[in-house]
Amino acid sequence: MTNRTPCSFDEPLEKSYEYHSGALEFLKEFEVPPNPVNYAIAYEYTAMRNGALNDEIDVHLSRTGGVDAYILADLFERYFLRDQAEEIDGYITNMHEIFTTALEGVTGASEGVSEFGKVLEAQRGKLDDNPSIEGIQSIVTTLVDATEQAHANNQQLQSHLEETEKETTSMREELEKLRVEAVTDGLTGLFNRKELNNRLDQLLEKDYEETMPLSVLMMDIDHFKKINDNYGHQIGDEVIRRVAKAVQEHIEGDSFAARYGGEEFTLVMPETDINRAVEIATSINEAVKKLVLVRRTTKERLPPVSISVGAVSVKSGEDQEQLLGRADQALYHAKNNGRDQVVSDLEFSIRR
Repeated sequence: MTNRTPCSFDEPLEKSYEYHSGALEFLKEFEVPPNPVNYAIAYEYTAMRNGALNDEIDVHLSRTGGVDAYILADLFERYFLRDQAEEIDGYITNMHEIFTTALEGVTGASEGVSEFGKVLEAQRGKLDDNPSIEGIQSIVTTLVDATEQAHANNQQLQSHLEETEKETTSMREELEKLRVEAVTDGLTGLFNRKELNNRLDQLLEKDYEETMPLSVLMMDIDHFKKINDNYGHQIGDEVIRRVAKAVQEHIEGDSFAARYGGEEFTLVMPETDINRAVEIATSINEAVKKLVLVRRTTKERLPPVSISVGAVSVKSGEDQEQLLGRADQALYHAKNNGRDQVVSDLEFSIRR
């Protein structure tokens, strides 16, 4: 994928230094390494050129009080990396060219068959004229030559079609691979946030009511920053993978899970009411707490991991932003209440 550069080339030098200093202060405040990815987000946040990016960071800061490399990497991928649509379009264009070439080959071969037919017709006409021995020999020679040419054309067509089949099979496999990569989170194998947004938008086009509910779980790993600080990012990655697997194992029917960002996950459950959603959320939390994590180098057993969960059901006419916003509020309430628990929108409404 190609980067969208997180800077403006006509930016005044003094402004660049100002944003540079602000970016370093931002990273230092939250103890995040100033690698290129983290620095790019911090720089853009300081420059305040992307309202959506700044709003998302501000919401996260107000909810958790900090950011880490996972959050910044997710933001970098979503705001600074172009979609793979252009690459996919390129493959589609190549496939179109392959098919065009194949059709041209078939057309050429068809024209060869047509010419062969014309030769046969002409020679039959000569036979009707009671030709001499020499004439018959000439007709036979002409037919043999025409037959050999038709056979050669047929072999050429067969070879052409076989080669085209190989090329299209290879292109189809590459295209499918790109499609999977474009919608999948590389660390967990769950859908990425973009695919979550796309699928949820499609679901919300339906008019969900009590007879056909739709529920959403928003989950966050408790004290994840401490895990990273105490055990390192490799252990942090493994914790994220294991929690993602626990979430995936609780998918029912048409439900689907996504990595929402950093250590957060979302589970979307069509035709699932809030009571069943809470049951599933509780089951996931229990499964996560049973995870056994051991550091390979020292065989040290890590402390148990838990998650906080916000569970909501869609309201009639609600859009994606409103639905996920309420799920996030329920999650925030679960965090504030001591973590390691599930809070539904019904409880949240009562407590408010």
